[in-house]
Amino acid sequence: MKAFLLGNAGDQPFEIKQQGVSREHARLVIDDAGQWTLTDLDSSNGTFVRNEAGEWERISKKKISEDAYICLGPDNANGCKFYARHVLSPDDYSADFDQLEDMDNAIQSKREATEQRARMIRKLIAIVSGVALVGSFIVPGDGLRMLLLRIGTMVSMASTLLFDPQKDKQQLKDLRDKLYGCPNPGCFHMLTPKEVHNRRCSKCKAQG
Repeated sequence: MKAFLLGNAGDQPFEIKQQGVSREHARLVIDDAGQWTLTDLDSSNGTFVRNEAGEWERISKKKISEDAYICLGPDNANGCKFYARHVLSPDDYSADFDQLEDMDNAIQSKREATEQRARMIRKLIAIVSGVALVGSFIVPGDGLRMLLLRIGTMVSMASTLLFDPQKDKQQLKDLRDKLYGCPNPGCFHMLTPKEVHNRRCSKCKAQG
């Protein structure tokens, strides 16, 4: 079993000096079966683990994986963020950048899928509107002509209400902004997609 005291006075293999971190903030235990457990030690500003949505969940005690992204203290420059695996490999950021690249590729795939859906919907609107417009000139009777024009308008309005590609793209950008923290525990920089794929932080020069 391996146990690490995390904090400004902790025995973790990297320095923690952020003001929002307690001297004895949390404990991370890796048992003989390879199970990782993170426990908050009644710290002043709390211990958090990031979930899949990029949100911080405050924990008292939680089983985690080595891929877990941890925040000791507040979500700002006064807190310390790091991947759990750094208690074993403090200077190796290669696995972190692998994980960041995988996340970026997944987000990019979702963005491309959103753009493809937007193109398909625009094409569908054009077809339905065109058919309705042409039909309004061909069919007899004012009532039927008006119905066709209304159908074209309703399809356009419904597609706008049910699917907003700009909103979906903004949500993906917001998610990316939450996920791309520099893996260096001493750095608070949020990486750009370019930095992720270059595998290097422009601020602290951490690379992997």
